[in-house]
Amino acid sequence: MKKLLKYIILFCMIICMTFGLAACSSACGTSQAPANELVGTWEGTGNEVSTITFRNNGMCIDDAGSAKIEGPYTINESMKFVKVKDEETGLEFAYSYTLTGDSLVLQMDLGFPRTFKRVK
Repeated sequence: MKKLLKYIILFCMIICMTFGLAACSSACGTSQAPANELVGTWEGTGNEVSTITFRNNGMCIDDAGSAKIEGPYTINESMKFVKVKDEETGLEFAYSYTLTGDSLVLQMDLGFPRTFKRVK
């Protein structure tokens, strides 16, 4: 009887640990954030030399070779607006955007539009 009780307790502990680890993986940030329409890698077209990547975890990398901006981004899909903050300098870059299929145009209030094509 004692042996059976030990197995039941051991089984219950394993079940509790399994659920605990599953809950921790969601609560501790290892699960992916909900996708938005900009998530993915975008390659510059025309005069645009950058490759920009928007990740599910809210991070963005804008890589132009000699210049690189890396940091968190926020997006407002209904307003078609995205803001990227460079972690190194603290500067924020705000863009309105237009997304048509696999084509993305980022536009600051002043300046030329930045055009990209989704990398598949």
